[in-house]
Amino acid sequence: NDNNKKILLIGCESLTDPFWLLDKHRKSLNLPGFNELINDGFYFSNSYSQQDGTLPFMSTMSTGLFPSQHLLGNYAKPIYEHKLHTNLETLAELLSNNGFATDALTPVGRWDTSYGWSRGYDSFKVSKCSWYDSAPNINNLSNLITKNKNNDSFIFAHIDRMHIPLLQFVPNQSPSLNDLYDLDEMMNNNFYPTIFNNIIKLDKIIYDIIQTLKYENIYDDTMIVLTGDHGISIPPNWRPGLEFAQFEEHIRVPYIVKQPRWTKDNEVFNTLKTNNASTRIFSDIMKAVGISLPKYFDNTSQLESSYKDLAFSETTYHPKYKNYGLSIISDNVKYWFNCNMDWKNFKVDKITNEKMFIKDDNNMFDENNNLVEKDVNKRKRYKEIGLEFVNKNLDFHKKSILNKIQ
Repeated sequence: NDNNKKILLIGCESLTDPFWLLDKHRKSLNLPGFNELINDGFYFSNSYSQQDGTLPFMSTMSTGLFPSQHLLGNYAKPIYEHKLHTNLETLAELLSNNGFATDALTPVGRWDTSYGWSRGYDSFKVSKCSWYDSAPNINNLSNLITKNKNNDSFIFAHIDRMHIPLLQFVPNQSPSLNDLYDLDEMMNNNFYPTIFNNIIKLDKIIYDIIQTLKYENIYDDTMIVLTGDHGISIPPNWRPGLEFAQFEEHIRVPYIVKQPRWTKDNEVFNTLKTNNASTRIFSDIMKAVGISLPKYFDNTSQLESSYKDLAFSETTYHPKYKNYGLSIISDNVKYWFNCNMDWKNFKVDKITNEKMFIKDDNNMFDENNNLVEKDVNKRKRYKEIGLEFVNKNLDFHKKSILNKIQ
């Protein structure tokens, strides 16, 4: 058919917002793929992931729920004990029920379909390793785009070019030339030259995707959403068992939306406001297609008007199973706490650590300057917001997921 609806969701593994990263390191790169999407769409320059791990991201992306609402993200649990609850409707299910062909291309076994993420997909391919030819790459993505060009389609592709190890001398990325200076810097724990080179490689994939859509004459009919599941995880900022895993580099992600000409969403976006990237995927696609959110969203924190200018990022079950961490981010303040959580009874036992940061003259949070003891009133206000947020989400989990949804 002509004038089909196309939706392409590009998830990028471990991708810190490239433009934020470039600003931080005072570096300039030519990124024609990212820039073309931005020129044709909207770039939300203050976007945060709602989680600091891939496992909870997949459930958040699939359902539009915060990690503390779906509670799927425990890396220690075997898969057969830890899957997406059947009471929830997934993005793929809702689109499939509205006539969309649905396909997913994912890397590595972490995307095992036993978690329940494949519900609603006509095909959901999982590669054993991210460097296998079956992992998302421009060849299989182009083929999938072409296959679906004559019908309404939804494609989710999670592309891995930013997860460590950053250099992979493997057939599907060969031949490849690497600067000896970059290799030497990596040996000295400076990963950034190689990170910027990998961003260029990722940008080339994005650029080629755009060219495929234009070649098939379906670019204008394609909604494109691009984001990261979380930011890069490299030393010395990141290490296993880290309590404060929500530092900026690890939760700042890109969020770019190119609307299609068929969209039913005519909202005028304020792209400078603090933005919840991972939960927004679900609602932005639903609005564009004209599908109502599932009824159980009515009383969720996603629709809470007092939270509309805030972003929330969560760490569940880490660094120990009993832990829960939360960042509340406004335009100028970032407040974080870690707490002991009683997961059996869904309640916060005790806050064990807190941090609060203010933006500096470079418009970045100064995470070397913890001001939590210096502004008691602000600390109290943000702590109250955080506790209200997590309690509301846990209450949702008890009533709408553990109990049958009406």
